[in-house]
Amino acid sequence: MTDRIRKLRVERGISQENVAVDLGITPSAYAKIERGETDPNLERLFEIATIFEVPVIDFFTDPVQAVNEPAEGYGTNVKEDIQQLTQLVQQVLSEMNTLKTQLSAKDSSGATKKGKS
Repeated sequence: MTDRIRKLRVERGISQENVAVDLGITPSAYAKIERGETDPNLERLFEIATIFEVPVIDFFTDPVQAVNEPAEGYGTNVKEDIQQLTQLVQQVLSEMNTLKTQLSAKDSSGATKKGKS
């Protein structure tokens, strides 16, 4: 929750000092909230939500990140990359099946020739 509060404050370009003034507390007291050293009560959360112009639930969820930001370690073209990889795997499997068929045909024709000799 504290990370979300800090993120919302930074996104809005508000300083810790300004939030503290609006809340009627010292900047160090507000900084403790963002660091997780102090748990704000429900009334304080509503005050912070009002300052940031968000519903209180936004402190507990991050819907923007869940929807728009790719997971760490993945690029933005993950879906396209997976589709390309799937096509390559299908192509390799098709070529393997072709080789198996050719080898099987060779073995059959070789066995027939050996049987005729």
